[in-house]
Amino acid sequence: MTLLVDPEVDKPDNRFNTAGVDPHGRIWAGTTALNQTVGTGSLYSIDGNLLVRRHPVPVGLPRNPAFSIEGNRMYLTDAAVPCVRSYQIDPTSGTLSGGGVFIQADGANGRPNGLCVDAEDHLWVTWLGGWAVHRYDPQGKLVDRINLPVPMPTNCIFGGPGYATLFVTTTYIRMPPGMTAEAPAAGQLIAINAGVKGNPPTACFGVTR
Repeated sequence: MTLLVDPEVDKPDNRFNTAGVDPHGRIWAGTTALNQTVGTGSLYSIDGNLLVRRHPVPVGLPRNPAFSIEGNRMYLTDAAVPCVRSYQIDPTSGTLSGGGVFIQADGANGRPNGLCVDAEDHLWVTWLGGWAVHRYDPQGKLVDRINLPVPMPTNCIFGGPGYATLFVTTTYIRMPPGMTAEAPAAGQLIAINAGVKGNPPTACFGVTR
């Protein structure tokens, strides 16, 4: 194995969290402390020439970046705040602007966690503690909700033949006592026919293997 980049060699207690690849081939990922201390991490992008850029945007515990089809918008969840943020991406420089709240949790349906974008440029969001995955149009309007047999869906992605299946990962960690009997499928992978297709994955750095 060859070490490519190590942008936080001075922070041995930090690790990278979930990564995403935008339509331009850049890798995006946030860092977080192993003990989940809020505010110790950052958001990075890595270009094809291994240029590492730390983006000066406010993050607590950043995770799960997702991108619009054109690659001009990034969605990002943050375990420290109950919302989904939306950033504009400059396609040439890869710099970010904006950062407004795209979806705000209301406290009754859990908190947004995992994200993916379908072939109609709609955003799918798993709601941790909410027993559901939601679909939003590009303006942030809720257009669909799929109830799940588990309370803690963690992330989602389209796959399978024609990218017609929505796969949802789940967890049983931090479930309330006694909930295992009510949700025996917790921790399993759930496959859903969502009635819409996803997008083929983008190769990082534009290299197809």
